[in-house]
Amino acid sequence: MGRSQAESRASPRRRGFSAKVLFVVVPALVAVPAIVWNLFPGLKRSSKVSDAVTCLVERGDFVHVITERGNVESAENEEIRCEVQSLNTAGTRILKIVPEGTKIVRGGPYLERADGQPEEPLVVLDSSALVNDQMKQESAYNASLAGLIQAQSVLDTAFIAWEEYFGESMADRNARLGLEAVAHAQALGAGTVGGFPLARFRLFGNREGKYFLEQNTILSEIDVAQENLRRARDTERYSEQLQSRGYITRVQLEADHFARQKAEKDLEAARKKLEVLQNYTRRKMEVQLQADIDTAKAKCDAAKATYNLDDSKLKLINEQIAKCTIKAKKPGQVVYANITERFGQETIIEEGTLVRERQVIIRLPNPEKMQVKVKVNEAKVALVRERMPARIRLDAYSDAELEGVVESVGEYPAPGMWWAANVKEYDTIVKILKSSVDLRPGYTADVTILIAQESDVLLLPVQAVIESGGENYCVVRGQSGFEARNVKVGPNNDEFVVVRDGLDEGDAVVSSPALVKDKVDLPEAPPETMARTMLAAARTAAASKGSPLDLFKKLDTDGDGKLKMDDLPAEFRKLFAKADLNHDNFIDRTEFTQIAAALTRRPDDPLAKRPPKPPAGMSGGAPGGTSGGGP
Repeated sequence: MGRSQAESRASPRRRGFSAKVLFVVVPALVAVPAIVWNLFPGLKRSSKVSDAVTCLVERGDFVHVITERGNVESAENEEIRCEVQSLNTAGTRILKIVPEGTKIVRGGPYLERADGQPEEPLVVLDSSALVNDQMKQESAYNASLAGLIQAQSVLDTAFIAWEEYFGESMADRNARLGLEAVAHAQALGAGTVGGFPLARFRLFGNREGKYFLEQNTILSEIDVAQENLRRARDTERYSEQLQSRGYITRVQLEADHFARQKAEKDLEAARKKLEVLQNYTRRKMEVQLQADIDTAKAKCDAAKATYNLDDSKLKLINEQIAKCTIKAKKPGQVVYANITERFGQETIIEEGTLVRERQVIIRLPNPEKMQVKVKVNEAKVALVRERMPARIRLDAYSDAELEGVVESVGEYPAPGMWWAANVKEYDTIVKILKSSVDLRPGYTADVTILIAQESDVLLLPVQAVIESGGENYCVVRGQSGFEARNVKVGPNNDEFVVVRDGLDEGDAVVSSPALVKDKVDLPEAPPETMARTMLAAARTAAASKGSPLDLFKKLDTDGDGKLKMDDLPAEFRKLFAKADLNHDNFIDRTEFTQIAAALTRRPDDPLAKRPPKPPAGMSGGAPGGTSGGGP
């Protein structure tokens, strides 16, 4: 019992002693190597030198390719579209459609049947609404036809009324007025018309109209009145002689006087009647009948326009009903034209689907002319050219490799999905030259486009080449250590670069020259090269997504509102000294915005030559910096 208590008392003393030892020994073990590391920097350099990995310059074949995935499609497609107009509707519903994959051949049930029977349709669209419109429009068409017939009858009646009254048609009247104008010109001494003497033209007129009948009746009345007046005058003179001899009374003589006066008034009334007929009644009837003709003609034109409109509407409805039944025009294999919208919504072609006007429902591809459509990212599209060779591998036939050639490269980026709106890709068409397998539209394929190819050249990993002062350098291990060697390079891909000059086969080159960059002498970049490098880097930053402040927030990973040298990408670090206007070894938002604005102006802009204005309260000393640049 006592021993247990002693052990329990001793135990805390042993644990306390161990903790003190740990607090003293561990910091010492950490601090001593750090002090030695900093007091003897040569140890760091020797460690880096020893850790530097080298690679050999090798001779081989250089190949630069771009591999993208795409889908097989036909270069020639017979597109079956919905041609039914979507009038105030969302579309037309599919009632029946031929199964996908059906082969359309001549002599079959869908194209040029051998038995002479009508071909079966590929697609049948809902025409019930159009049939209802057809019935309504037929009623309107018949009403407008009846109105046109009535209006034409009224117009014909108006022309007949004119001819009935004046005894000549409108055409004869116009011809007569023209000849009367010629006769008037003859009276004025106008000479000839059409090479013939004016005297050869003779006025004519029909004397059988109501006007001429009334005129002749009045002329007869005038003749009768004149005869009555002549007799009344003779009777009066004879009565005067008899009265002077006393054979008749004076009352009888006065009666003869009244008879003569009445005959004079009858003649005057007949003449006035003729004058009214010729000067007023004729003009009144001419205006009235002309107005009747013009009114009837206008109503007839309106009725004809209404009829034509109803007729065109009826024909359009009949055509739309006929277009609800779609038949094949060329052979091929049926492929449904399913659509994936930009926002991810899919339109699946099947029975019951609503299709818009001009929307493709079925494609009949030509299996003899196939191609692959791929999307090439904007970072690589500048390398792709027409007529470049390509190799094609299908997921369905992994062992088969097809030959192809670039047919076209899109001029503008293809529409993308909303969640990748900033990703720019260009549609590139690769034509399949030969195929040893059965190709079907929709197959997924890997397309490898050959960008460049050189045989028997010196190759070096791309990371082994650095750029400084507008020149390319490699770091090689010499007898006295590492040295920079200027090299001339050719094309490169993601792995290797072609070395034109400066290295020989078998030379050992540092694989990561950035580790020993401070151990070699690299030339300073001239001012104009530095400016171009800084300008390219700044424009690269400006071309990134968002404004300069957005890029600043992206680089400011710790969120302290300042950028250190290590926060910047390698190609931007040469800008640090120029952007640090207050020389506090940090770049704040104001400095970052000003340097981005100053370096992204056009070269011909006078403001581009001005240094960025330092923040308020800071002196605008000349910024320093080192030369260099990124590839």
